[in-house]
Amino acid sequence: MNNFFGRILEKTKKQLIRNLDLLSGFAALLLVITFCPNSISNDLAKEMYGIGVTIQSIIFSVYFAALAIMISSGDDKFISFLEERGRYTRLIQNFRITLAILLSALVYSLVMYTVTAIFLSVNKLQQSEWFLGFFAFLSVYSLIAIFFASDDVINYALYRSEFLEGEVEEGNNEQDV
Repeated sequence: MNNFFGRILEKTKKQLIRNLDLLSGFAALLLVITFCPNSISNDLAKEMYGIGVTIQSIIFSVYFAALAIMISSGDDKFISFLEERGRYTRLIQNFRITLAILLSALVYSLVMYTVTAIFLSVNKLQQSEWFLGFFAFLSVYSLIAIFFASDDVINYALYRSEFLEGEVEEGNNEQDV
């Protein structure tokens, strides 16, 4: 599993730094760290983490289903068509990275929700703003990455249309012969 994330990061370091989703995540982190007090109420933090768990759980399940449909819907000719242009590997790689980011955000939200509930049960009323800042980073990063992955799905559909047009032209050319 560690090798999985290592390969993803190694191949995409330059892309990650240039991407709007990562930069937006860092902007969210900076906003929380800059404008929040040094400690955050655990009641507030628990509510925020709970909202994150709810939103990310829904998005994760829908995203995973969409990924499964996309992967299973392509026939061999279509996948070869995409791969000739370097598109299929890029699409799948983008989905893989986004899935890892979304899963990380969901797991972090679940862990912090649980930790904060435990803090409250032992009357610890505050936590560092860094915990909420990292939550904001992961949440914003994953949500914007999902937006871009949705654009990839639209491109996939456009590629499918392009492929089908080529198939129709090939069929017409064979009939002319």
